[in-house]
Amino acid sequence: MKPAVGGYDVPFVKVIKMLRSLLAGRADLSWERFIKRYVRPDLLIIDDFGLIALNATQAEDFYEVVTES
Repeated sequence: MKPAVGGYDVPFVKVIKMLRSLLAGRADLSWERFIKRYVRPDLLIIDDFGLIALNATQAEDFYEVVTES
């Protein structure tokens, strides 16, 4: 999940896996730790976005990742 490209940290994650981990983080109060995992890299590649409809919580989580990056 964390390849280095030209010295940059460029992880790849499927959107559903990212959103599931953020949902689990909400349940056990580790959400901020998960958000930091996704916003820390130089570039985050999110695959399969748009293949599923997002509910309100998922949309909020996705917005946080995108705007904090």
